[in-house]
Amino acid sequence: MRIVVDVNLPETIAGFLNDAGHDAVWSGSILPHQSPDTDIVANAIHNHRVVLTKDLGIAEIILKSRRPEPSLITLRLGDPPIETIYQALASHLPSLEENLLRGALVTIDDKGPRVHPLEGPPPHPPPDP
Repeated sequence: MRIVVDVNLPETIAGFLNDAGHDAVWSGSILPHQSPDTDIVANAIHNHRVVLTKDLGIAEIILKSRRPEPSLITLRLGDPPIETIYQALASHLPSLEENLLRGALVTIDDKGPRVHPLEGPPPHPPPDP
């Protein structure tokens, strides 16, 4: 899965996701650190990436757009050690991938993931590498 990790999360999460077989980038390495959320969403759409964030504002932007992309994973785990984030992602991403590829807002909290499909036609598949 192609993922962009928001700057409000540690850059090491992108490395963890890459090691797990995903194509992940940290938004701070492709956009200025103070980029507005709308730029992160636009970049995710353009590059066919799922956004991973702690920022509730990105969900609002996606919902208001009424588009089926980009999919979003919002972590609502408080301020845990990085290992807790790694464990949550490793535990839940495999079962969420199909929903995220179709277009979904996913929240992962202490109780587990919640999935809300996005409206509209399915997003375009990512280009071949």
